[in-house]
Amino acid sequence: MDSTTLVYFDSRNQAYKKPFGAVKSGERVAFALSVSRRMAPITVELLYKEDGEADYHPVPAAWSLTEGARDLYTVSLCIPTPGLYEYAFRITTQVSLAYYASRADGHGGEGVLTYDSFLPYYLTVYEKDFETPDWFSDGVTYQIFPDRFARKGKIPRIEGRRILPPGAKPHRVVLPDGAIPNDYFYGGNLQGIIGKLGYLSSLGVTTLYINPIFSARSNHRYDTSDYLTVDPMLGDEEDLRELCREAEKRGMRILLDGVFNHTGDDSIYFNKYGNYPDPGAWQGESSPYYDWFVFRDFPEDYECWWDVKILPAVNQNAPSFRKFIYGGEESVARRWLRCGASGWRLDVADELPDDFIEELREAVKSEKPDALVLGEVWEDASIKIAYDTRRKYLLGHELDGVMNYPFRDGVLLYLLKEDAEAFREIMECIEENYPYPVRRALMNLIGTHDTPRILSVLAGADEKAPKEEKGRSAFRLSEDDYLVGKERLKLASLLLFTALGSPTIYYGDEGGMEGLEDPYNRAYFSEKSLDRELTEWYRKLSFIRRAEKVFSRVSPDFLEAKGARLALSWDDHWLLLMNAGEKDESFVLREDYIDLLTGGECRKGRISLGKREAKLLKKKEELA
Repeated sequence: MDSTTLVYFDSRNQAYKKPFGAVKSGERVAFALSVSRRMAPITVELLYKEDGEADYHPVPAAWSLTEGARDLYTVSLCIPTPGLYEYAFRITTQVSLAYYASRADGHGGEGVLTYDSFLPYYLTVYEKDFETPDWFSDGVTYQIFPDRFARKGKIPRIEGRRILPPGAKPHRVVLPDGAIPNDYFYGGNLQGIIGKLGYLSSLGVTTLYINPIFSARSNHRYDTSDYLTVDPMLGDEEDLRELCREAEKRGMRILLDGVFNHTGDDSIYFNKYGNYPDPGAWQGESSPYYDWFVFRDFPEDYECWWDVKILPAVNQNAPSFRKFIYGGEESVARRWLRCGASGWRLDVADELPDDFIEELREAVKSEKPDALVLGEVWEDASIKIAYDTRRKYLLGHELDGVMNYPFRDGVLLYLLKEDAEAFREIMECIEENYPYPVRRALMNLIGTHDTPRILSVLAGADEKAPKEEKGRSAFRLSEDDYLVGKERLKLASLLLFTALGSPTIYYGDEGGMEGLEDPYNRAYFSEKSLDRELTEWYRKLSFIRRAEKVFSRVSPDFLEAKGARLALSWDDHWLLLMNAGEKDESFVLREDYIDLLTGGECRKGRISLGKREAKLLKKKEELA
């Protein structure tokens, strides 16, 4: 704090706000505001309100003590009801009304003094009894795109589906009407996944997140045809049960993809092409599914996801749809949990109403208390506004966790832009805004089926790849670019495996698979083609995470985050030193450590890190 600063507060410093971050309902929060005596305040107040309320509630702050030329004012607050709350400080003087509040929406830390409008700080208050499943938080997740991972046995021939050999490249075809057919398949199936469980176990995987497995027309299967049937190319219900049983023997759980915002147009429920015997919504009001969809001008003009005509959007407020998905004993959510699954990842959670998610959660937890309910949210889920509504994902009544895309954003800013400050800000925003149970249940990721392959991104592939479809499909990195990308991927995965939450591997990333945007990031997996050195690196990280429980329990302190330099600390006994840049960087150790990555000793004193190098250290005394 500069001596000329008139007012000072730091929401991330427990000298000014305690406890740090989100709080349980009914937990008392203490605030302290430092004010220069030059302000000559008449009153100092804390202003707070629940998000959506019209007016702030003022709470007087009391003078606490004098610190040189400054006075400290303190106030406390106890909020019994979960919610997202806004707060700021108001200082009344003889000549002005001033406010001290956040410097940017959704960001905490040090704020700014203003004399008119202001951006509030946020305080997340969550249900005091909120807990999330330890099995997910303590483990390692592996994401499988089922058509592309592994196949075993005879591949069924299904009309309208082309079968490609494993070595063929994914491709994109755009029809004159703008449609993108996804009618080619590689034949990956559930038996193939079962056959790879030994390999996955060797990676330390404990959760398999599998993209949609239910009957659908397209290879991505986000256009569900029948929620109650496993897609015949993947197998059948008994194959899924066997997968769940065999996974459980190896200490693994299965997380299914719940696509409840839309169905396929070629489905039992919509039946646009008349391929099903009973009437769907397309056939009119005689269908039991008619009120599941919204027709603007029957039948051709209907609401669909992002105007994609093959994905008619579901009206989630239809009582019969809610009963079908989670309301009854034989509902979709309950049925597949009884089949052996351990939870649901909710596709496009922003499209699902809050009460829909809350009721689905109640059904899931009633069926299997330790089941996971995780949502696809790309931004800060604690302050997310979707369709003009502030979402309530993380208050203890809806989601256990979310896909942590902000983490990926921060990693890329650090490794590609040498912007450690941006990485730190993103991570500290998550730590401040998310409840601790949610932070433990985050699906931390650096690549998914919706992003280009992380190795390609880190090697700068997009800038070098041709723009036309054929060239992008076939594009591969040069040897030099691959090596740079690989070095950065080692750093990215090290950050991934030491972050609070479940580190998630997109299939093949552990072996250096390449690919640009969808569909080029969805090539067929080949264990024989993996970069063995990289795969062993992932195995090592997984082993370290299992051995060092601190990484699944504690968020790190940022000792340094500047440019290419990063230094993190856990409980004063573990250190991560990282250099993302092109030139050597030196750090100073105050004690002796063991490098968990090499087993070598690092004695106190100055140590040097070469370009794109890191050390993960543990105090020697802790090894006794």
